[in-house]
Formats: sequence, C-alpha cells, structure tokens
Amino acid sequence: MVDCELVNIEKIGNEERVKIINYVMEKKGVRARDLGVTLNLISMIRSGKRRVTEDLLCRALKFLSNEELAKLLGQVPEPEPASINDVIKVIARARADPGFREILLSYLDRYLGDYVRSAGTKWVATEQDVEEFIRTKHLKGGLVRRLFVMRLGTSGAPWLSLTGY
Repeated sequence: MVDCELVNIEKIGNEERVKIINYVMEKKGVRARDLGVTLNLISMIRSGKRRVTEDLLCRALKFLSNEELAKLLGQVPEPEPASINDVIKVIARARADPGFREILLSYLDRYLGDYVRSAGTKWVATEQDVEEFIRTKHLKGGLVRRLFVMRLGTSGAPWLSLTGY
C-alpha cells in the first residue's frame, strides 16, 4: 500500500494519474464506489474532461504497492520532505506506543542500521555542557578534572578540553 503522506503526489501529472486509476480499476478490480466516486466521474476522467484530484489519487494509491507504482510511473516517486516537527511527532508516538516503537526501530535498522552502527556511541560535550555540569555539582578546580577522568575512563577524551578548570 502506497502511503500518500510519504509521496509527493503533487509532482504526479494528470496522464500518470489516469494511468494509475485505470490500472487500479482494470488490474486490481477496484470499483468506482471503492474509490468514493461515481462511474460517471471515472468516464469523464478517462475522456479527459475531468482531472484526477489529489484526494482521488490518494485513495487509488492505497490499492497499489510501491513496486507497482514505480512500474506505472517508470520510476519511484520523489518522497515528501519531512520537517523537524514530523520527527518530533514520530519520536513522541514511539515513546507512547510500544507497537509503533517496534515498527520505527525495525525501519531504522533496515534503512539506517549501517549508518547508526558505524557512528557508534559518541557524546560530544560542549563548553556549555561542562559549565552546566560544574555549576550543578558545585565543583571547582582539580576535582572537576578527576571526576571527568573517572567518568570517561583512563583513556580520556581528546575532543574534550578542560583547559582552565
């Protein structure tokens, strides 16, 4: 099933939209009623008197797999760009819904697993982080350095400079 939210359907031209409607109705056996329209509207679309609306296209896409859509269009359609708000919504839902969290993690592993594993576990501490740590722990001087060495291990961290503390 093609998810309209993930595909930039605005970039799909009317000829391609008609091709999708025809395919869904002829090859998949979907009726006009299943698409929420009348046969009269489908006839007008096929004859070129009416355009395929985004709403109708979206309903038709639900009957297709991504592979079928790619074959019909000759390419995979451009994905809809996601915003930071979308990322926040996904994370919030994953925290609240264990089933959604499992799906999210499986997709992350499938599509970004190599990247995530290659990044490893890296923590970058900014000067502001160090200042905040010192302020909250009410520590001064050499004690801060010893505490950081204890927390970071004996290897230390070349990216973290405690100069001046």
